Amino acid sequence: REVLQHHLSSWWIELAGRPAVLVEGMEVLRQDNMDLILRLDANLSAGQRATFIEQVAGLRNDLESLVDEQGRQVAVQVAMGPCVEGSRALSN
Repeated sequence: REVLQHHLSSWWIELAGRPAVLVEGMEVLRQDNMDLILRLDANLSAGQRATFIEQVAGLRNDLESLVDEQGRQVAVQVAMGPCVEGSRALSN
């Protein structure tokens, strides 16, 4: 079980062993998603923005709760970093 857990953590969180083109594609996708969210934000009212941020924060918390303590720091840095940056951008 621990071997499988380590492999999946390495593959999904640390992107270990993934082809460079896949890693680059994921970064492009992540950036495209952030661009989409920022364009959406430009059209939201203050109430809609507050609701959106609340829902994204709830999703972030739900996903974070799935990570065990051993992988929490890596997951937060790699997977949640863009969400935090996006939340900050939306808040400003």
